[in-house]
Amino acid sequence: MLWGSDDKMVTRTIRPLAMTPSFEESPDEDGYMVRIELPGVAKQDVAVALDEHEIEVMTCCDEPACRPYHLRIKVDRSLDVSSAEARMGEGVLEIRIRKAKKRLVTVS
Repeated sequence: MLWGSDDKMVTRTIRPLAMTPSFEESPDEDGYMVRIELPGVAKQDVAVALDEHEIEVMTCCDEPACRPYHLRIKVDRSLDVSSAEARMGEGVLEIRIRKAKKRLVTVS
């Protein structure tokens, strides 16, 4: 519990806690696609972080009515992070990433 300077319990938070948005995953043999519903969020308020086994999406805005979102998806295949594309339209973020290709390494 939080207590104010007047020794009364504080019942409001400064910012709302982040919610997990609705999302739909579509893995296939070529890669991975995820559609994430982010109603009321502008594309400039969206951050996407990737590595070869994880996709993380965060939103943040300065307006009090804006609800922050956070989503972390673990992927069971290696992804080619350099191939990632993200598009935002009508409150839906779509991320496409190709599967990482194996490469041969020359032994010296």
